Amino acid sequence: MFEIYAHLICDRPSLTNNFNFLRIFIITTCFFIFLCFINIQTFIFSYNNYWIYT
Repeated sequence: MFEIYAHLICDRPSLTNNFNFLRIFIITTCFFIFLCFINIQTFIFSYNNYWIYT
């Protein structure tokens, strides 16, 4: 994951800064959505376990 960030942050002559920023923004957004999805799954799992044990 950090290697992707390093490639995006480093300036390349073939890419514009706007394109770099857009790619960083898209990857961070997908990463946060992925984290939220994992948190929601663990929350639902613990909620179901709560109902099973009661």
